[in-house]
Amino acid sequence: MGRIKVLTTLLAFAVVIGGAIFVIAKFDLLGFKEAAFDKAQVAYNAGDKEKAIALWTEAIGKYPEFAKAYGARGAAYMDLDDIDAATADWEKAVELGVKTPDAYLRLANRYLITPRYEEAIELYTKAIEINPALGEAYAKRAFSYQKLKDYEKALADYDEAVKFETDPEIYLDRGDLREALKDYEKAAADYSEAIKLNPELAAAYEKRARNYWRLGNCDQLEIDAKKGCELGNCQALTLAARCPPPKEQSQEMP
Repeated sequence: MGRIKVLTTLLAFAVVIGGAIFVIAKFDLLGFKEAAFDKAQVAYNAGDKEKAIALWTEAIGKYPEFAKAYGARGAAYMDLDDIDAATADWEKAVELGVKTPDAYLRLANRYLITPRYEEAIELYTKAIEINPALGEAYAKRAFSYQKLKDYEKALADYDEAVKFETDPEIYLDRGDLREALKDYEKAAADYSEAIKLNPELAAAYEKRARNYWRLGNCDQLEIDAKKGCELGNCQALTLAARCPPPKEQSQEMP
């Protein structure tokens, strides 16, 4: 049998048997790969997106399966409004099994806009598996389920989202879903939560006024309609003159 010798390099762990080299595993012995990533991240954090992209591109050239670098470069491309390049990088990061949730979340957001709801749901789910406290992923997965008319799953995800996020838009979206399901009291409660978080949110007053109209709460409807109009949304004013609504209309869209 030939002589056995163990070799370690910056790129691989190998065994030499009789002059033949067998690569056992690749690894970054001295952290050069992470150092290259961090150098690009410093440029990105300083606002120099072009330099960050160049440095991440250099790192990817040396380490073609550097999933995290693809994900980060995608974010930089998106900041420069290069949507196609950003999407391609996030897709590559996902293909390589990136271990952080950002690329899954960002790519899912692109698919949500397209719209490709089923694929977006898969990516939001992966992001949540990596970070179970990622409120944005729950909220946007809920919206995707809502678009697919899977209302039970949508409500469950909205309920999770509000545990982790204080974004009034989440309450608006959940309120819209509850209103569509004719749960007007809970819808009004969601719009109230949105108003607590942002008292200048005109849409929340208009939406809450609409649900008060259905519930026959004319006094609160008038207050909300006026406040919404002060903030630039006067749609609910027409409801004040028709409150309370006839019973058969209270369950219909005004």
